[in-house]
Amino acid sequence: MNIPTTYEYIKQNFPVIIDEFESRRAKSKAKNAKANLADFDFYFSVSQRVKGYSLSEVISMAKEKQPTENFNELDREKWVNDKVNRVIPDLGVRIYAKRNQYELDSDLPRHNIPNTVLDHYRENYEEEFDRCRRNQNLTPEQRDKEMQENLAKLRSMGGFMEFRI
Repeated sequence: MNIPTTYEYIKQNFPVIIDEFESRRAKSKAKNAKANLADFDFYFSVSQRVKGYSLSEVISMAKEKQPTENFNELDREKWVNDKVNRVIPDLGVRIYAKRNQYELDSDLPRHNIPNTVLDHYRENYEEEFDRCRRNQNLTPEQRDKEMQENLAKLRSMGGFMEFRI
């Protein structure tokens, strides 16, 4: 996932990376390497480690009764912050600077995840919380109707595989 940012933000928060990019550009013979670094497009490239499961693990997890959270009783901010804090150890962030075909990149240390990236995750978890709370308040008929509509959309997409357990 790529999250756009600016030269000014990178220069203010990660001056060592700007210095690294400047020294690498000075050594380069590429045509676009001579352009001003402030004219480059900057973005964070974010990757997240995802645990893999075998088919037997997926089936056993599907059969287990998962505890359900009552989203009407939960504190939204506390739930979102908990989710964001749990995802931080699984994140990898690189800074990219690109101009036409010329590109510079550098890894960020794991302990130095920018707030821009965390805000992106926070927004996603806020939407997830609101969606879960809304779904929890639906009647069984409304929930079933919505699920059938979503399944119909998925079935019309290429590459969707349905398992009935």
